[in-house]
Amino acid sequence: MSTESSYLSKRVRMTILYTILFLLGLFSRMSPVEFVYGISFSFYSIFLLLLFRTFGIRWMIISASIIHLIAVFFYGDSIWNLITIAEVLFIGLFIVYKKMNNMVLLAGAFWIVLGIPVSIGLYYFDFFGDISNTQLYVLLCMSLTNGVFNALIADMLVTYIPFNNLLNPRESKRNVFYFHQIISSMLMAVIFIPFLLNMAYTSWNTQEKTEIEIQQQAENQISTIRRELEGWSHDELNKLMLFGTVQIGQLQDRVSYFASQNKSEIAITNNNNTVLAASASDIQQRLPLDIRQHEIEVAVTNNLSLFLSEEKAQNYSLARWSEGNYVYFEEGIHPSMQATLIFPIIAYQGDMFIYFLEQFRLLLFFLVSALVLSFIIKRFLVNTLNQLTNSTTGLPMKLQTNQKVEWPESSLEEINKLTINFKHMSKQLNQLFQNGELMNQKLKAQTNILQKSEEKLFEFAYYDSLTGLPNRQYFQNTLRQLINKDKSIDDVIGVLFMDLNQFKQINDTLGHVVGDELLRLVAKKLNLLQDDYTRVFRLGGDEFVVIFQAKNKEEVIKLGDEIISIFSDPININGLSLYVTTSVGVSLYPTDGNDLDTLVKYADMAMYSAKEKGRNYIQFFDEFMKEELSLRMTLNHGLQEALLDEQFELYFQPKMKTSTGKLSSIEALIRWKHPELGYVSPAVFIPVAEETGLILGMDEWGLKTACLQNKKWQDLGAEKVPIAVNLSAKHFYHGQLIEMIKRALELSNLDPQYLQIEITESVFMKNLGEVIGIMERIRNMGVSISIDDFGSGYSSLSQLVNLPINEMKLDMEFIRGIDVNKKKASMVKLIVQLAHSLGLNVVAEGIETMEELEYLQQIHCDEVQGYLFSKPIPHDELYNKFYRIEV
Repeated sequence: MSTESSYLSKRVRMTILYTILFLLGLFSRMSPVEFVYGISFSFYSIFLLLLFRTFGIRWMIISASIIHLIAVFFYGDSIWNLITIAEVLFIGLFIVYKKMNNMVLLAGAFWIVLGIPVSIGLYYFDFFGDISNTQLYVLLCMSLTNGVFNALIADMLVTYIPFNNLLNPRESKRNVFYFHQIISSMLMAVIFIPFLLNMAYTSWNTQEKTEIEIQQQAENQISTIRRELEGWSHDELNKLMLFGTVQIGQLQDRVSYFASQNKSEIAITNNNNTVLAASASDIQQRLPLDIRQHEIEVAVTNNLSLFLSEEKAQNYSLARWSEGNYVYFEEGIHPSMQATLIFPIIAYQGDMFIYFLEQFRLLLFFLVSALVLSFIIKRFLVNTLNQLTNSTTGLPMKLQTNQKVEWPESSLEEINKLTINFKHMSKQLNQLFQNGELMNQKLKAQTNILQKSEEKLFEFAYYDSLTGLPNRQYFQNTLRQLINKDKSIDDVIGVLFMDLNQFKQINDTLGHVVGDELLRLVAKKLNLLQDDYTRVFRLGGDEFVVIFQAKNKEEVIKLGDEIISIFSDPININGLSLYVTTSVGVSLYPTDGNDLDTLVKYADMAMYSAKEKGRNYIQFFDEFMKEELSLRMTLNHGLQEALLDEQFELYFQPKMKTSTGKLSSIEALIRWKHPELGYVSPAVFIPVAEETGLILGMDEWGLKTACLQNKKWQDLGAEKVPIAVNLSAKHFYHGQLIEMIKRALELSNLDPQYLQIEITESVFMKNLGEVIGIMERIRNMGVSISIDDFGSGYSSLSQLVNLPINEMKLDMEFIRGIDVNKKKASMVKLIVQLAHSLGLNVVAEGIETMEELEYLQQIHCDEVQGYLFSKPIPHDELYNKFYRIEV
């Protein structure tokens, strides 16, 4: 029962305190202290800061929102007047998330970083109304002073008044103060409070003197006007009342002259309020009758009143006062005439604001002086005490570890005595530690022996002996632990698989010693990436993996780029520079999978996808890879059935003689019509066939079918031209190519001179001598050989001398745009001339425009092929349309 009663009592105290702070905040928002001419000072943010420090940022925001809505709907405040709420929110967020408790410093930072720039921006968008630059400076200085002063008062109240003790009397704690904090607060308060009191007194006193001065000027001018009218004759006055032009002009001149002598505007009206003469053309719109309808009138004396616009938002009263006027009204300056004198407030406002700015400069000087004085006190007293505190903190541990203790020196005798006592105590403690250290050393020696044995066993089990990196077992354990550690975290875990491109060729050509040294150097480079969030492992062979704990995918991308950059420079081994590249595949937890096997499988899949896209490439796993894997499996199974079910077709594309425009040869191209997928692009199924080895059977079918079709055309009486068949480079490494060509020729009874074999430059990647031998045997059979896509692969012009070929086909990238690209045109011309000098036939493929054709004719290219003539088509269509057809 007592616990429940205590709880209710606490709730009541919290409610009372919250209500008091809320009502004080509401009152201070609605009733700021008015100085003069639109300058006001509000204590609103003090109570918002107290609400924040006592009840938290959520209740502060709720309270500020309620007060703001009350001000908008009941007091006509602008809905955008949120600068004070923004200031308190800025301070609150820094205190909550950055643990910065100096509200005065945060308030100053807010106004410098956000408050003043935003206010200047609002000024340029005319948010404050029509105010001058001087008025803006005063507004900014007063806002800065207001914000910093309120933060100072709130900070002092929170520091020196135990609000938490008021809420929890039984759990009350003694407040702890810092000496330098007290000094700083008191110095700033001593400067701020007299400054504000002086500002208030000066402004109110100046306003009173100004109104007295205006009253006197108005009375003097009225007397002058009255004397002027008394000198007029009765006849002239009557003509004036009848709006005589001469009299009106004469009175107008005198009124303009009188107005120019003072900061006022004058209007003479008759009993009907019709202007007889005025110092300004728009005076009719500002006469007292009209003013009383649209403005707020405040009586100063019997004849003098203050008029302020009620249309301006009350919180931006600078513009309101700038457009305000003192109006002096005098009846009976002459029978049937009244005089109205208008004194614009802006003329007096400017003088007062210049004085204010001078006072702000003085305030700034004294504030800087206070900060310097506070720093000096802290430097010579507080810092010395802090140094002594730091020196004695953890003193036993420092003595035990033989750390040097820096004892402070001070000009204060009391601090010196305290330092001597601590020194004496430290010597006694040091002696005790030395005695215990001898026993500890013996125990440590035995412990080190056991620890080294355990480390050695652990290293054998979990580390790679060649590179020193953690091994596959360690990788699997680490990834499982990270996955199971905390499945509620928002971070991601990147698994980056990588292997070295063409490592097998390096190992085979340079030896295993160089290969091992290369792996060690790569491991050393990768090891530089390791930190608390990044671990590097070697799985075996040339495969490495990195586990990266990241905040988001972008961090993983950045790490991938760092890995790629590691391989941008050559690796030097025994004076040999090796340019090694890598392919990286990445899977992410939990996006791609929630278990070890899935993440590893997907990272491995992404790595092979990266290999296909080029060297030094990073590839993230995505759902398309699943679809691609499924498609590759479908294609792999379908290719095996396609050979049995005769699903392949041959399409044919003509080559035309450039000089005559007649058909010179034909290229046979394989096509596959899948029973479910329809026609599958060669760019899709050829790589799968290459990878699985099915390309050997496909090429043999294509070779036989092409030979049979060419023989059939010849038997029908068509002109005899060679047919070109593309063969994979794999045929050159399986030892069956010669026999395969012989079987195709024997089966079709085709003359070998009408068969041409097209091979790509990848044939020359390895075993060049053996490949050249096979090519010579093919030529000896009477079959010609063509290098397809010349210039896109591994060959060079210097190799043409040694290659037993009959023809080269220029890659379409050389041809595209040749009529407009001079560099490309010069290169192609040079290649054609060189090929002709070697006795080679030159074919340009990819011809799409007449301009490209005309240029190739000019440089005497032998044959052309491309969509300008025909795309690949079935055999019957080609026979009907392209035999004996001219270009």
